[in-house]
Amino acid sequence: MFMDRFLFLPILLIVLGCQQEDFSRDALENCVDVVHDYAYLRDRLDGQGVADLFTEAGVFSIFGEKFQGREAIKKRMDGASSGPVTRHLVSTVEIRPQGPGEALGISYVTVYLGPRSESTNPIEVEGFAGIGEYHDRFILIDATCKIRSREFVPVFTYQDG
Repeated sequence: MFMDRFLFLPILLIVLGCQQEDFSRDALENCVDVVHDYAYLRDRLDGQGVADLFTEAGVFSIFGEKFQGREAIKKRMDGASSGPVTRHLVSTVEIRPQGPGEALGISYVTVYLGPRSESTNPIEVEGFAGIGEYHDRFILIDATCKIRSREFVPVFTYQDG
C-alpha cells in the first residue's frame, strides 16, 4: 500500500509535466509569428488572412466594439479597404504559457495612418495615430497557434500641437 502511494506521486508529476510540454518553444515562436502576421496581413487588407489567424469563434475587440467569429472579423477587416492606409509596427512581444495548449500574450503596436492615394510617392503623416497593446489569448489547434481573443488597449494617441 505504501509502495503504491510512493509510485503514484512520481507518475502524477510525470503526467503533469508532459501536459505542460504542450506549449513548447516552437509553439511560443509560432504565436510570435501570428502577432507579426496579423500586422502584415492587416496592413495589406487581407481580411481572410487575418480571420484565419483566429479560432472559428475568435473575438477581436477594439474601441468598445467586438467582432466574434472569423466571418465577422473578415468583414471588419474588409471594411477597412475604403479607410486610410495603415502601418502597424509591432514590438515587445511577450507570450507566456498558461496551461496545456493555452498562452497569454501582450504586444506593443504603433499605428500610422495616411490618406489613400493613387500616387507611388510616400505618404506624408504628422505622427503616429496611436500606440497601444494587443492583449491576446492563444490556443494550440493541431500544433498551430490561433488567437482565441484579441483586444486592442490604447495607451497613447497623437494630438496636433
